[in-house]
Amino acid sequence: MDLIRPVNFYVNGWENLDWLKEVLEEKFAPNLVEEFTVKELGCGHKEGVKPKEGFMASIRRLLIRWNGSEKPVESVIVKIPNIEAAAKAWKSFSTLNSEDMIKHGALVITMMHNTESLVYDKLGHASSKLCLPKIVMNRNFGSNDPKDFPVLVMEDLSRFKIVDVLDGLNEKKLYAIVNFLVELHFFSYHFADLNSLGMTKEQRLSMASFEGLLVDICENLTQADPECFAKLPLVKKLMTETDWFGYYMDKFRSGEYPAVLAHGDIWTTNVLFDGDSIGGIIDWQMVHPASPTEDLQHVLSLCCPVEMRKRLTEPLLQYYHKLLSEKFEANKEPVPFSYETLLDLYDQTLIYTLGMSLFATSMWSGSDVILTGKDGQRRVKECYERSAAVIEETICHLGL
Repeated sequence: MDLIRPVNFYVNGWENLDWLKEVLEEKFAPNLVEEFTVKELGCGHKEGVKPKEGFMASIRRLLIRWNGSEKPVESVIVKIPNIEAAAKAWKSFSTLNSEDMIKHGALVITMMHNTESLVYDKLGHASSKLCLPKIVMNRNFGSNDPKDFPVLVMEDLSRFKIVDVLDGLNEKKLYAIVNFLVELHFFSYHFADLNSLGMTKEQRLSMASFEGLLVDICENLTQADPECFAKLPLVKKLMTETDWFGYYMDKFRSGEYPAVLAHGDIWTTNVLFDGDSIGGIIDWQMVHPASPTEDLQHVLSLCCPVEMRKRLTEPLLQYYHKLLSEKFEANKEPVPFSYETLLDLYDQTLIYTLGMSLFATSMWSGSDVILTGKDGQRRVKECYERSAAVIEETICHLGL
């Protein structure tokens, strides 16, 4: 498999955009593009997508000036996978040297871009129900020809808003996310190509183990806040010496457990809101067959205060199962799993939720996701406490 190269190999400083001009003029003929204005995300107070640079990609908002009175589209988002951004994000919590980190980043980013590209290709016809952005250009990765680089050009969703991860989601927004998950999971049961999305077992084994990264993550978090992460050693051996990640992935990919498509990275920056309704869901690069509870557990553990997560988990699961059951019954189909099975799947997903929580906490706590320039110490502490609460829940479930 050819690997994605650093972004400047493909686009030199975002200056030569003739390739994009050609794409837009072909799609919106006979209109001609006169000029582009390139903006970094987060430059405007109404930006609704990634604040500043993405963790895994180089992303820009391009304002378009057309040469006539007609304006087919005023702006687009351009996303080019960026292994250097990923390596920089991971370097803060890993002991891998820079060369190994770049190699690891190239493997991961190549797979993630390919997945996102496939999602838009395979699921695009259901874009309105699944809240996908409209795609102008979708080029997957096949070679290292600079003229054939991997890129996504998509609808600009900056009219919608993101919610700060620590301000958290209110109840109406959480129920809106469950409404979206019901649509995604109902679609999943009628999508014949479930296992075509997400990394294969062979691809997973070709990468540095996620468990290996967690060795450094656990050590760094324990040193950063010994009190908050006092119970982390109780699960550290399980998280770092067993293939829990592979076990989880394989059980749902094989069909042994009821599986749906999980977005895989549902958190506040990837869910764009219009009031309390969802305007769009972005960053579909981690989609994979998974537990029906995975995305909900992910967003509750990372984007809600601990008290709210504990109070709303059961009502949200009940609401989810009721809504999903109604859709299947209306379609004269059997409901694929009982509420009791759903609760069991929640428990089966706890280890995976914890791993993702530790990974995100370590990466975010040193970035501008958390360190926004004010109340830094309080914000980091809140981030740590949410992760510590997932540790506590996992320990209780395992009886440690």
